[in-house]
Amino acid sequence: DSSSTILEKLFETAHPTEKSEFERVLGDVRSKIDDIFLLPQTRVQEHLTLTKRGLTEFPVYLRDNATLVKLTLCNNQIREIPSWISNLKELREIHLQDNEIEGVPASLGELTKLVFLNLANNKIASVPPELGRLTKALIDLRNNRLETLPPELSGLEQLQIGRAHV
Repeated sequence: DSSSTILEKLFETAHPTEKSEFERVLGDVRSKIDDIFLLPQTRVQEHLTLTKRGLTEFPVYLRDNATLVKLTLCNNQIREIPSWISNLKELREIHLQDNEIEGVPASLGELTKLVFLNLANNKIASVPPELGRLTKALIDLRNNRLETLPPELSGLEQLQIGRAHV
């Protein structure tokens, strides 16, 4: 790709005494690029953790990951959960705490295998009644901007809402 070509050109112009250090750095850069862009698309992943990466949205390559069981995208600046999250039918755990999430899509309620959903410490003002379908899940909504909850959530046994202003 073009970033590799640019790095290779820089390597060619590097002073001979700097080439071994440059090769090490170049290897690290290529490894990081593979971790972020290539590997998730070319291998089956059951667990994905991208914390403190400055993400503002879900990585698009997740859309077609039918085998993902645990997703951790906490401590980023993600503002919304995409509606296509319902494509990830095998998800059992979602960790999205400490982001900037303002809303929750109804499609999240389609993830019936979910046993843990952490949405704590976001900016969520309301949640859809469809979350009431997640009867097996512990749902953490603490420290959000919630004022009321849909009646459909009253049957959930494992709902954490402390300091959620409910």
